[in-house]
Amino acid sequence: MTRSRPSRGNLEEILKDHIRTLATTLQPETILSYGTALNHFLAYLRIAFPKVRHLSQLRRHPHLLGWFRWLCEQNRPLSNATRRKYLNQLRRLFYDLADNGHPLQPGLILSEDLPPRQHYLPRPLSPQDDQLLQQELWRVPTICTPMRCC
Repeated sequence: MTRSRPSRGNLEEILKDHIRTLATTLQPETILSYGTALNHFLAYLRIAFPKVRHLSQLRRHPHLLGWFRWLCEQNRPLSNATRRKYLNQLRRLFYDLADNGHPLQPGLILSEDLPPRQHYLPRPLSPQDDQLLQQELWRVPTICTPMRCC
């Protein structure tokens, strides 16, 4: 992105303006997702820290760490994947704005802040499929099995 002169507007205006800039190169669904993440963050700030109005006022503690906790405590809990997406999107906005000369503290959102990815285990075979597989393994002589080694 090209460096632009930092705006002296308020935090909300600057962040929303940057999303409008991203809209020139990203898909509409992606922009909608960025807007949703930003709206969650701004709603939290309005409730918990109404005096924070400028990017330079943002701190990891208490602002961002409080938002991470707030996302976890929603009445309808957000999944790890959704929270991870929100944090990544807001982090991207912060990086872009810092690269464009806006006064932001470094390290507001760190990699270790991202919720873990879900690890899904494969679905077990049905007893019937397991039996068929075992029969086939015994039938084919070139395949080693735990009970019979080649």
